[in-house]
Amino acid sequence: MALSTVVLVGEAAKVLDNLVDGAESLKVGIDDNADMGPVVTPRAKDRIEKLIQSGRAQGASIVLDGTKREHPERGGNFIYPTIIDDVKPDMEVYKQEIFGPVLVCLRAKTLEDALDLVNSNPYGNGAAIFTSSGSNARKFESEVKSGQVGKIL
Repeated sequence: MALSTVVLVGEAAKVLDNLVDGAESLKVGIDDNADMGPVVTPRAKDRIEKLIQSGRAQGASIVLDGTKREHPERGGNFIYPTIIDDVKPDMEVYKQEIFGPVLVCLRAKTLEDALDLVNSNPYGNGAAIFTSSGSNARKFESEVKSGQVGKIL
């Protein structure tokens, strides 16, 4: 299950630095050692860059900006991993599926707030919870309205 949005609940926001470190370590290219390659077309690259910019313009924080790095293979459709924090549900970067190496981060104070946020999304294709709490995992699994549900304890 590939998910491009994360809802950081309460103290979970402290994992953001680890997400950035992990994203920065990914190798972008077309060789066998690459973790990720270019996006499919120049048009797709332009669309992704515009969505990232819309997040910035609407008040989100670009924690890791993959549009600012240039790939050695000039002319390719390369976008490095990007992480956008402090996203709100009314922002285009949240409402549109990006189809690129962009992680959108929203914040919630409680699990109930996070469930409300996830359940209010009209698409609800997939959702997952990463927690050390069995009771939170069970609550999430039973209350989330999503086509696919994952949990990691």
